[in-house]
Amino acid sequence: MKILQQWCARLVAAVMVLACPMGVIAQPYPGKPLLLVVPYAAGGVTDGLARLVAQQLATRLGQAVTVENKPGAMGQVGFEQVAKSAPDGYTLVLGNIGIFPGTAGQATPLVDLQRDFVPVSLLAQMPVVLIVDSSVPANSVKELLDYAAARPGQVSYGTSETGSSSHRAGEQFRQDTKTTMTRAPFRTDAATLTALASDNVKVAFATLDGVAFFKPKEKIRALAVTGNHRSPLAPGVPTFAEAGIKGVDALSQYAVLLPRGTPQDIVATLNKELKAIVQSPEFQGQIADYGIETVGSSPQELAAILETSRASAQWAAVVKDGAEPSADQPKAAPATPVVTAPIVIPPPPKPAAMPIPSPVPAQPIQVESYKVVKVFFGTDRKLVPSASSPRDFFASDRGGAISYGNCEVSIPRDHKIGELETPSFLRRYFENPAKHVVLLRLNLRSRNEFMSDLNSTIAEKKTNSALVFVHGYNNTFEDAARRTAQIAHDIEFPGVPMFYSWPSNGATLSYVTDGNDAEQAIMYLKAFLKDLAVNSKFTSITLLAHSMGNRVLTQAFAALKNDISATKLRVFKEIILAAPDIDADVFKNNIAPALVASKASVTLYASSRDGALAAAKKINGGPRAGDSEGGLVVVKGIETIDATNVDTNLFWGLGHAYVADSRNILSDLSYLIVKGLSAPARYGLETVPDPSGTPYWKFRN
Repeated sequence: MKILQQWCARLVAAVMVLACPMGVIAQPYPGKPLLLVVPYAAGGVTDGLARLVAQQLATRLGQAVTVENKPGAMGQVGFEQVAKSAPDGYTLVLGNIGIFPGTAGQATPLVDLQRDFVPVSLLAQMPVVLIVDSSVPANSVKELLDYAAARPGQVSYGTSETGSSSHRAGEQFRQDTKTTMTRAPFRTDAATLTALASDNVKVAFATLDGVAFFKPKEKIRALAVTGNHRSPLAPGVPTFAEAGIKGVDALSQYAVLLPRGTPQDIVATLNKELKAIVQSPEFQGQIADYGIETVGSSPQELAAILETSRASAQWAAVVKDGAEPSADQPKAAPATPVVTAPIVIPPPPKPAAMPIPSPVPAQPIQVESYKVVKVFFGTDRKLVPSASSPRDFFASDRGGAISYGNCEVSIPRDHKIGELETPSFLRRYFENPAKHVVLLRLNLRSRNEFMSDLNSTIAEKKTNSALVFVHGYNNTFEDAARRTAQIAHDIEFPGVPMFYSWPSNGATLSYVTDGNDAEQAIMYLKAFLKDLAVNSKFTSITLLAHSMGNRVLTQAFAALKNDISATKLRVFKEIILAAPDIDADVFKNNIAPALVASKASVTLYASSRDGALAAAKKINGGPRAGDSEGGLVVVKGIETIDATNVDTNLFWGLGHAYVADSRNILSDLSYLIVKGLSAPARYGLETVPDPSGTPYWKFRN
């Protein structure tokens, strides 16, 4: 009898196994690493939030969680990637649902947040702040409205791109108050704040994170914040409701979504872990200073938020009315090929003075296969007038004079942060701008034409900031152009990207020759920087040098101090020295004091895994400032960052190009250059005490 019972039990078990779907008998979730997609470039709030979440989620789940930045089309490219992935719980997206086209009332998006996704949790949200320049005699919203009413059509308010939370808050404010203030659109909140700092606008709507770190603080005054309660970061600033304006409630909302069809037990597991993370005191302490308020909603609560956003005619009306300036609003500057932010597809323009008899159906969004970044340059390479291709216009020989111009570089739609997409072989013949970073065009200019073009671009972009990149050894002119465009794109730099190309041979075996060519280029770079300081309309210039390019930049800048006034010199706000191939003792004793005395902010990145600088140490007979193998160069007045722990593709196995190919570094550069944050305030860095008494910082593991 016992044997019969055992046989029956085994038979029943076998039948149950055969009857069960494969998913039921699969390994417990999660059984492999997860991918968390951020649909924006590295360096923003969403990116920083995602990296904090990924770090703790990996610990709680016992599986690695990789963060991948997938920017483009206002976040749609990244959302689309996740929507089309397998619904198995291993690919998630963390995005700002408040600016996604579908929830902002814009044209038909590539994906639908309700149709194509399963809600997991609203992790956090951030309010929008109404700020004014300190010269505006307004200490309250009412006083601002009175000020604007006395100057009909003369007061403009800045916001970021169409559909963003700051744009929506501004349009809600304009419609609810019937103010005569007009909108001045910018690509990002950072660009808006730069315009405010430069007196291009007197009023602005921007998210709290940017406002919190605005410099100088005394130049602005906050009048109101969105949300149903005051922000802990600005407890003295009333809400719009408290200020008497009931309809201004736009927020940035950061949510995690999964592909449609993901099993509910996986959704429940992730929701439980994510809620525990964002509600932990440790996590809240990490993000409190950035104006972010944690939420940790249930899937049902997030679904209700998405439903409200989708069904709300209010959002659609706000965006529709605000996207195209009305007759009494100033038109934005016409589009230019310069694109350093996610693609924004505007709605079809309205016919002038012709009423539309019936609704026009929304047109599907046409996403371009690549975007174009316009980059300005100076070089003392020898010009080749007979060249037929942009890549061949400048040789590796010395030119004996500065040539000026601009060029256009493609960034493919599927570009990955930190990559310089290139054909695997025969690049000249197989380059495709839809797939690769390509130098498309080159326009030579005289010095006067160059400065005129530059100042016109400053006016068009409505930003007074520049990023000047000085490349290192083993680089051609084409290499420098492509790399500058890639860096500017990946950090979402809102200003004018530029580079200076000295006559490197672009050959691995030309190290000594390149060193000599770098030395002779110092006088030319000094003249180029002097022109920018004296004759351009820039109010903020960031200088970024890599490897041997640091020799050229540091000595040119030191010489420049004696050529221009202290006032003009102050336009150089930030000097960034990445993997500097400079003798460490020479740097500490001769170069660093001059840089510190300039009053510019100076940052030095070094790594103990830099094989190229280890080789340079042997060739030159002394340690390099960018090689931390024998100890970091730590100098008072310079923020030294140990980049040993960063992710890098180990350029030819050397780990030398991390300034451009590491997502950690690009994210940190964005916080530094775009947001102006010092090392203690930047995500991903931790302070390390040094025996000298001057701390340095390192990237968290």
